Amino acid sequence: NEMNKILNFCFKKNKISRNEILKLINLHGDENLFELIDYCLAKNLSKVINIINNNSFNKSDAIILIRSLISRLKRLIELKRLYTQANNVDEAINAYRPLIFWKDKETLKKQMGIWSIDRLYVLLDKVIFLEINLKKNSEFSNNIIFDLILNTSTESNS
Repeated sequence: NEMNKILNFCFKKNKISRNEILKLINLHGDENLFELIDYCLAKNLSKVINIINNNSFNKSDAIILIRSLISRLKRLIELKRLYTQANNVDEAINAYRPLIFWKDKETLKKQMGIWSIDRLYVLLDKVIFLEINLKKNSEFSNNIIFDLILNTSTESNS
């Protein structure tokens, strides 16, 4: 993708400067799709926008994002269930299997505080419906998934 950008830019030019190349290429290519989902569920809109703007996504990324979102939602639902049993966020996170990596625990605590189990189920239904539709027609898949991610990042907690 980055080479195509450079080649398209150079189509009418014989020379390209280093600064022009730096503007064209994806400087944040290492941004993780999972981080995008985590920031979305943590309602960190500025991070979500930053990741979307600083990366180039292809059509297959939309399916990866949807599957990741479904996985994260199922994990959050199970954590909320464990929380209702233990009535302690740390105990719920420690009881979850497979074990949660220490770096993810604070993000999960924030997400658990934001989302009710009912709202998680509503979002899960919405994402599954979206996945089915994207598999039927993937022409605008990135636009549709990013719209869902941005709307989820900004929707109120009520």
